[in-house]
Amino acid sequence: MVYVENHAYAEDAAITLMNVRDAVMADKTHSDKKGYYRFDHIPPGSYYISASKFNYEEFQTDTFSVAAGEIVTLPPINLISKNTLLKEVKVATRHTLIENKIDKVVINVAKGISPSGTSVLDVLSAAPGIKVSSNDELTFKGGQPPLIMINGRATQLSQGDVQTMLRSIASDNVELIELIGNPSAKYDATGTGGVINIITRKGKDVGLNGNLTAGGGYGNFYKYNEGLSLNYRTKKVNIAGSFSSGRNKSDHTINTDRYLPGNTDIYSTYYNVGSSKNPTVNLSGDIFIDSLHTLGFLFMGVFQRIDLEKRNSLDFIRNGNLDSTLLTTSSQWRHINQTNYNINYNGTLGHTNQTISADVDYTAYNRAFDEYLTTMFVNSRMKAKNASQQYHNYVPVRYDILSAKLDYVKPIGKAKLEAGLKTSYVKSNNTQSFEDKVGDTYVPDTLSSFFLYHENLNSAYVNYTGRFTDKLGFMAGIRGEYTHSDGNSYYQQEDVVRDYVNFYPQLQLDYRADDDNRISFNYGRRTYQPSYDDLNPIIFFQDKYNYRQGNPFLRPSYENLLQLTHNYRGILNTELYFMDISGFSGFTYFQQDNATKIFVTTRQNLKSAVTYGLHFNVAASVAEWWNINFDVNTSYQRYKDYEGQLNRGAFDGIFKLNSQFMLPDGFGINLLNFYEAPTYYAIYYYRSSYYTNLTASKKILGNRLSVNLAVNDIFNTRRDRYVSQYMNLDLIGLDKRETRYYTGSLTYYFGKRSVKARRRHISGDTDEQNRIGTGGGN
Repeated sequence: MVYVENHAYAEDAAITLMNVRDAVMADKTHSDKKGYYRFDHIPPGSYYISASKFNYEEFQTDTFSVAAGEIVTLPPINLISKNTLLKEVKVATRHTLIENKIDKVVINVAKGISPSGTSVLDVLSAAPGIKVSSNDELTFKGGQPPLIMINGRATQLSQGDVQTMLRSIASDNVELIELIGNPSAKYDATGTGGVINIITRKGKDVGLNGNLTAGGGYGNFYKYNEGLSLNYRTKKVNIAGSFSSGRNKSDHTINTDRYLPGNTDIYSTYYNVGSSKNPTVNLSGDIFIDSLHTLGFLFMGVFQRIDLEKRNSLDFIRNGNLDSTLLTTSSQWRHINQTNYNINYNGTLGHTNQTISADVDYTAYNRAFDEYLTTMFVNSRMKAKNASQQYHNYVPVRYDILSAKLDYVKPIGKAKLEAGLKTSYVKSNNTQSFEDKVGDTYVPDTLSSFFLYHENLNSAYVNYTGRFTDKLGFMAGIRGEYTHSDGNSYYQQEDVVRDYVNFYPQLQLDYRADDDNRISFNYGRRTYQPSYDDLNPIIFFQDKYNYRQGNPFLRPSYENLLQLTHNYRGILNTELYFMDISGFSGFTYFQQDNATKIFVTTRQNLKSAVTYGLHFNVAASVAEWWNINFDVNTSYQRYKDYEGQLNRGAFDGIFKLNSQFMLPDGFGINLLNFYEAPTYYAIYYYRSSYYTNLTASKKILGNRLSVNLAVNDIFNTRRDRYVSQYMNLDLIGLDKRETRYYTGSLTYYFGKRSVKARRRHISGDTDEQNRIGTGGGN
């Protein structure tokens, strides 16, 4: 919609749709008597809109992307009279930070007060419907793990590595974030929590531009980061590159009290101090062969080094008296090197508006950790009961992922057909060399193992989008996937071979009741595929009575989602949803052997997890200088296991209030308050969780330099406190990381900043990349 002064409709304004790729006009129309305009049958790509009217200043929107079959609704355009004062123009062109759309939520990160000095994970902590735990575990729709994408492509990382990477990416380098709760069939079916697509800010004009960032902070320990982003664009080529590096030192405490039969309990105190370095390199390019064809390439490299100093004590208490204590200390270094190479093509077939795109990806992932451990029993007076024992644990891991995909889009009248094929192959070699020190020599232990994993996935999808009437539209699609996998544990003599075919239908009905109200109904089926580490039976040793181990018999989970959404003017979004997950495994599972007292952290399938939810979000301007986003996500959840030992239901409520105060002279404040009520989740009862974050910013030098100060978890209240009484488990736990810290940063922008972004691109291995694990335990 287009307006002029006093919120009057702008009739007969010239509206031009411009293709970002080559700055060529893609289509043109005029607004009607009520200021409405629309474009139909737009090929996938990146665009911006230019609006003009006699005696009014020309207006250009920000860059936006259109995916195949996607309906895009843009914010209203306000045309300013050429006689209007400049200060009025600034008010009229102010952008909304959070946009509630009928099929997704868009967070305009670049339009916030000041994204500098915070990380992408900090931004997601404040996002509607998102929960980031004190351990940085990220969940979305229905409290489930989502598929994480960056610029429409996977991150190549497991959840643990994703957390580290999102912590190292400055939010200043992000343009917007898309939260898609029920993705269409064109997306990989993995991710029962939907899709989160992080779109980075790219170079924007002919010539060279970029930004330079440096920051640091302190909590219990130091942390600092630096980054450089560059983009060079001409009529025929666009090249972008970035380098970032973060150094972080922090600590982690886990206290667990386990009660066993015979008036015995084991109190564990685990503490580590970790130092990490996370250099990341990204390089991409687009070659504009002509106005219809583009050839591109992508490269991403992540090179991580983590050094951990651990200490753990186990107090064995019998009849209320301390009997003995097992002390374990260790030093571990962990290396992760991963590189992703992508070649892609995007083109239009003649002048038919049919488009075709193709991708080939190769990812090489190498991880190794080397750890030396010393363990010793002492009595209640801390006197040694036996000689210390020493172990050496060396675990090298390699993943090779090769994938290719092809997508096709064809307009059919007022409808659109899209279809695609994908194939991927994964090979994984996992070796564990666990050794006991005997005298001066390390000899192999029975914990040594070797695990070889192969997986081949072939999929196809078809999507059809159209309208029954001007008010009622639809999108229907189905994705089929065939998977063959073979996990072979040589030392354990276990070989798990699986062949299965699954179909994932998706349906959306979109009803435009009037100018202000839209209603949609969605049905979708998705899956949660175990990460490769979750399937790996190799043991990650904490002490003789505590270790983590994968489960080669772990099966995929399958989700059916029903959702009814009402959207009012893009400000208020209300969702009613129902989720039914069979084989639910998206949680940490504990096993305990009462005889040996060994405690294993692993993954396990439950029979089902059913959720009834109500999600309410309002994104509004209380005043010209004050924006709020109020988010309430309430649900009733019920979990059942196969053994008949678990049939538990509970209510959950998550409340967020994010306030942005835009003050004069480029000064701004952001205040985030979070609260989650006590609730059950799978086999745990969690106590309430709450925290407050504060960020202040100031822009100077004509908005080219951004200065930021932030306090994370001001009152140091962010922690996980839980109880588990399931099967033979009876335990109380506390998990606390360093969450309160103070940071400051500077970001300097150079070059032109008024440009259109380069095209976004989706590569082929979106599913597989998120299933690589970090390894190494806590």
